[in-house]
Amino acid sequence: EFKVSPGFAFTGAAPSASQQTLLSMIRTFWLWTVARLTPEERERMAFMLNCTPSHGKRIPKFNGERVVGRPGSCSAREYEGLLRCNPGLVFQIPGKLGSEEAKLWRETAEVVVVVWEED
Repeated sequence: EFKVSPGFAFTGAAPSASQQTLLSMIRTFWLWTVARLTPEERERMAFMLNCTPSHGKRIPKFNGERVVGRPGSCSAREYEGLLRCNPGLVFQIPGKLGSEEAKLWRETAEVVVVVWEED
C-alpha cells in the first residue's frame, strides 16, 4: 500500500484511494509552484485564478488570493480544478513558459486527468 508523508498528504475526503493519492500529488505540486513564485507572480496568479470561470463539477470559481495565499488549504475540488487549468495559467506568467513548473504541470496533467477519469 502506498503511503504519502503527512506533510504532503491531502487530508480531506476523496472519492477513492487513488484520487486521495492524486490529490496529495497535486497539493505537493501546488505548494512547490507557489513557493517558487515571486510576490508579483503570486499576485498575477491570484488575479488569473479570480478570472477563471467555473466549469461544471471540475473547475470551481476560485478565490485566487486564498488559493495562492494558503496553497496547502485547498479543497479537493480546488486541487482538481488547479490540475485542469493550471498548465495554461503558469504559461501566462512572463518567463514561465519553459520553466520547470510549466513542464511539470503540463506533463502531470496529461497523465493524472486520464487516471482521474478512469477511477
